[in-house]
Amino acid sequence: DKIVEMSKQLEFEGHNVHDFYARRFGMIMEHLLVLLQNGFLYAEDKSHASQFVNTLIGFVDKKVLKQFILKVTGPLIRILSDKFPPAIKELILDNLKTIIMKAREDIKPITPQLQSVFIKILVDTTT
Repeated sequence: DKIVEMSKQLEFEGHNVHDFYARRFGMIMEHLLVLLQNGFLYAEDKSHASQFVNTLIGFVDKKVLKQFILKVTGPLIRILSDKFPPAIKELILDNLKTIIMKAREDIKPITPQLQSVFIKILVDTTT
């Protein structure tokens, strides 16, 4: 977060460095999301994809995250709804916690889906 705050204060040739970074990272994020979705849906070891999400969310600015909040949380909710081992679900819940902590206001459109999947997990006795 300190790096993001510092970049907001920097200017290069009259342009705010933070805005430049946010636009460029938004373009990169589209490609990273494809990797993320494939990692969660098809990889044998989903823990690597989960670690990637936490790292990515840590670096992404709130403005950029807002644009991709549905694309990031969709695969996570899908995994929580399916039959996966408890260890994987625990990692996914940690990802969702990180996203919610960073983008509380932007998560409102998917609150119903999150509530239903959280209730499903709480009721499920096998996890």
